[in-house]
Amino acid sequence: MTLTGVQKKWLLFFVCTLVPAYWFANWRHDATLTSLEDKLKREEALHLSTEKLIKNCALNVEKDQGSFDANRQICEQGNKTHQRTAQQIEALNQEKVTNDSRWYQNFGIFAGLLNIVGFLAFRSKRILQE
Repeated sequence: MTLTGVQKKWLLFFVCTLVPAYWFANWRHDATLTSLEDKLKREEALHLSTEKLIKNCALNVEKDQGSFDANRQICEQGNKTHQRTAQQIEALNQEKVTNDSRWYQNFGIFAGLLNIVGFLAFRSKRILQE
């Protein structure tokens, strides 16, 4: 199978569009991953802090059996925050997995857009020459 001159140009153009598409997909992936890792670090720090609070609350409950003071309310709020941060950590880990598959999507979309722009430029050049 032999390619015509126009087909060779399009093949070369297509191969050349893969490099910027790869760069763009990596850039988006890295930016999103950095953001997710920063959020994950903050959530893990808060989770660790609330875990310490819950341990201290457990020790206080052993000392003061059945007291209903402000410490109990703080402990309940800490427990709710601890559960919420565990859910957030799980959601952020899932988002990191989703981000990996989104790389392929970004690569395909950007490569397609570059090829469409190239096709439109080629067609407009031919129309203006006629």
